[in-house]
Amino acid sequence: MSKLTFNDDELRKVLNASIVRNKNVHLVKDDGIYMMVFGPTAEKNTIAYAIGFNPKTDGDDVWDRARDVAGGDDFGEPMLNPQQARSYHSGCNFELEITDTAFTLTMEARVEKENPNG
Repeated sequence: MSKLTFNDDELRKVLNASIVRNKNVHLVKDDGIYMMVFGPTAEKNTIAYAIGFNPKTDGDDVWDRARDVAGGDDFGEPMLNPQQARSYHSGCNFELEITDTAFTLTMEARVEKENPNG
């Protein structure tokens, strides 16, 4: 089992693109692991890499680590529809768990502790 996390700002752009374009968010594994919404052209795709799995910034071993986490085959799986994307907000922790048989998305509200002095 592996857990992946995503940069909140980058993921928010993907989710907003899903809402605006009325397209699903896909989990993609190829030379990295990322969430993506297809654009009108490949250059306009909106992408948020899982932390540590961006082949441009996270080292030469990203492909090997992605294979270890998600298997050797490339894939693109729909994960959220636009209505589900709306439910996400910047105050949530977003994790993706990958096992041999399933993908599990978890969105959990962040609870801020009250300041006893204030």
